[in-house]
Amino acid sequence: MTSFPRFYRAGAVIVVALALVACGSDDDSETSAGEDDGTTPTTEATDTTLGAAESEAAINEATTEFFRLTGQGDFESAVALMENGQDYIDELEHCADLVEGASVEMKTVEIDGDSAITTFAILLDGEEALAEAGGGATFVDGEWLVSENTFLSLYDAAKDSCTGPPPADA
Repeated sequence: MTSFPRFYRAGAVIVVALALVACGSDDDSETSAGEDDGTTPTTEATDTTLGAAESEAAINEATTEFFRLTGQGDFESAVALMENGQDYIDELEHCADLVEGASVEMKTVEIDGDSAITTFAILLDGEEALAEAGGGATFVDGEWLVSENTFLSLYDAAKDSCTGPPPADA
């Protein structure tokens, strides 16, 4: 695997994270009374199968584990934590050099039925590259997964900087 200098990778991570923050939520509603200041994970609503605390924990676990596995290059395991993940192995391998050493630190979770909006810090080799990025999760077949749209937003923002073999359908 080709190693990108740290500042190139950090720059790519920041560009990707900014794209995610810009994508944000389709929900333009104001924050609800009683919400915290965003420094601790929060839950607004929940799916009908799991309780709020269980859902939040499952979303935190899926998101942090997805990024940890991706940062370690374990794409086969990572895609199991992503909605339609098997469809994107080639894209993950294409950007392997950019995601090397990446991880996240979860900040907030806002659940609305079978979908959730998340915010997290993106870390690169354990150091904060971006303090607040965003993404989503979706409840599929009884489990919370990183949303396909979260991955596609990341990939679309980063793909021109990736140096691995391009996906077959590119």
